[in-house]
Parts: sequence; structure tokens; C-alpha cells
Amino acid sequence: MNKSQLVNDLMAQFKKEGQSVKWQLTDPQNWSPEDLQEVMKHRNQTNDRAEKEALFQKERQWFDQNFGTNPVTFDETGRMVMPKSERVGPSRSMMPVTPEGDTLPDALQEVIYRMVGENGDQAARDVVKTLQGGVNRLSPKRPLKEDGVIGPKTTLGMGAALKENGLKKVSEAMALSQFAGSLPKQRATGAQGLGQAVSQTFSGLLGGQAEALGLQGTLNDFGAQLKEDGDIGPKTKSAFLEVLNKQNPADLLERLGYNLGFSSADEMSEKKNKIGK
Repeated sequence: MNKSQLVNDLMAQFKKEGQSVKWQLTDPQNWSPEDLQEVMKHRNQTNDRAEKEALFQKERQWFDQNFGTNPVTFDETGRMVMPKSERVGPSRSMMPVTPEGDTLPDALQEVIYRMVGENGDQAARDVVKTLQGGVNRLSPKRPLKEDGVIGPKTTLGMGAALKENGLKKVSEAMALSQFAGSLPKQRATGAQGLGQAVSQTFSGLLGGQAEALGLQGTLNDFGAQLKEDGDIGPKTKSAFLEVLNKQNPADLLERLGYNLGFSSADEMSEKKNKIGK
């Protein structure tokens, strides 16, 4: 399977699951009347109790926004008076977008495209595991099961991550997740493919030697004494293995992300005591 085929196959799976979660990602104030009808129809059909309740709450929000929350009134015959709309909503559906203005499907496709190698030789399941790991880095309080299966929870998690964080930050989280997945192989091979792994994972986001310099700076933060020259040679590989064997991999990844410019100063300051710098 080549790169385009793999990306298209994964997007088709996400699109299939996305039909059941898209309304959970959409603000009801952007629903058209036709959207409301579709939501109500889907709520009546789904057997997922949590999804049913979430959609019901969204429906109530739509009615409150459009008709207000005043008590029901009745006419002189005792019939309920239909409330008048208090706002003019959109006449057509307005789907959620990232903070940069990209539609969620377009942003998701871009994230996957960046992750998949030029030959498209990764297993689809491994790509999905990386996506799930990236979502978990951004939303640790509502973690996904990293099983490589595209289901409603993974689709909702990816959509929410893109909507809340944007394409750039999600891409950075996915890159760290992808690099984390390579750590067992680096241990097993004596970090022989470290330079290639670092380049393939981060160069699309950074360019130049920034990723190699970031790695060397990270190793120095943990006590290595490397010359930060952007050359991942024997000394860098040896220092990497030494740090990897002594430190919590999560701490190594957090510091690497910070040195690559992926984390804000505020985020990093909360981790300084744990990391020791």
C-alpha cells in the first residue's frame, strides 16, 4: 500500500465513524433546523446511552438558544402557546473548524499525511496507535485506549483535539507520540537508526538541523556533555541510550518537546521539578 492509499483508507474509516460523533463536536448555535432534525433522528437510533444523553443535552441547548428559557404559556383554551424564536440561526449547517480555520476532516488528513512515510509501509494499526497516543498527550484526563482501532471514542478524541488545540499543536503532539513509539527499537538496536527516526519524525515540522540540535540540547539537560552541532553520531547515540535507561521516557519526551518549541514556557515550568532542570 502506497502513502496515498494508506491515508485514504484511514480517512475512510474516520469518516465512517465520524457520522456518529460529529454533532458532539458542533456548537448547537451553529445548527440549522435541518441539523436539529438530523441530530434528533440519530439520537433516537443510537443504542449508546452516553451518546444519547450527550445529544439530548445539545438539543436542549439549541432550543434554549433559539426560544429562550421562559416558562411555557397557555392560551385561553388551555393550549400551549408555541414560543417565538429569539434569534435567527444559520440557514445551513456550519461545521466545526480548528482555531486556524481548517475543517476537521482536512486537518485530520494533514496530520495523518505528515505521519505516514513516503512509502506508506507502516501498518494502519500502528499509525492509529500513534494518533491515539498523541491525543492522550493533549488530553491525559480523558485517555483513549491505544489499541490501533478507529472507533467512536478515537474519532471523537481526534476531532476534539483538533478543534481545541489546532493543527500545529496536534501535529507536534503526534510527532512526540511517534518518536515515543520508536524508543523500544532504539533500545534494541543500540540507537543505530536514531538519526533517521529523529529526522523522519520532526523535520517536516521544523526543517534544517533543528530536530537534531533539540535532541542534543535535551540530552545535555539531563547531564550529557555533547557538542550541539546537529550531528547525531556515535557520541549522541551513546548519550541518548544512557539518558533513556536512566530517565523516565515521559520526562525525556517532555523536555524534548520543550526544546523543540512544542510546549509553552508555562507548561514547562510545571514540570521543572520533576525533570530536574
